[in-house]
Amino acid sequence: MSLYHVSQIYNDIKSTIRLSEGVLYLSIKDENNSEVSLSFNPKQARILGEYLQVAGEEQEKSGYNTDYYGNIDVDYEFANDNIEIPF
Repeated sequence: MSLYHVSQIYNDIKSTIRLSEGVLYLSIKDENNSEVSLSFNPKQARILGEYLQVAGEEQEKSGYNTDYYGNIDVDYEFANDNIEIPF
């Protein structure tokens, strides 16, 4: 087990989501090329995504000005090109 702590809040980050053989791979890289890579099974990814969405919506309600923070770009690599991204 390892512990890695980094605060990306002020950095622009680049993220890649890749699906392969029942595993979701998530890579997050910042402007300084610090990179974190994680892998999830489908259930873990879905539950984490749901809770991240709820947490993000709550923070937006509190009125924080997001202009002070970094941005995020997300690329995806899906073996099935028929997957629809809803946004």
